[in-house]
Amino acid sequence: MAGVVRSGYAGPRSGPARAAGRSRTDAGDCVLVDVTKAPLANCTQVVRLPGGTLTTQFLNGPPPHKQLAITGGSGIYDAAGGDGTLVEFPNNTGTLTLHVLSLVARGGGG
Repeated sequence: MAGVVRSGYAGPRSGPARAAGRSRTDAGDCVLVDVTKAPLANCTQVVRLPGGTLTTQFLNGPPPHKQLAITGGSGIYDAAGGDGTLVEFPNNTGTLTLHVLSLVARGGGG
């Protein structure tokens, strides 16, 4: 498993969207960790795709370009890792791009 998932992003609420031509749903939440000047939050997200889910974590605050870590998954994504980017647009939409890697050990070194 290795691939890129790109989709429209409908802001911080959950709802249906499209990912690489496939239907997906995502939901996330954030915990504010700093409310001075520019708010800063620790966020997690679950992205449901055909065959399983992916989980991400990221630091949310200005600017609108966020770096995400893929922290795991389920189903066909149970050994998933990788990273991604979230770019937010002023109209509360954006683009989510995930670079999904398989973290299964190769070569049987058990």
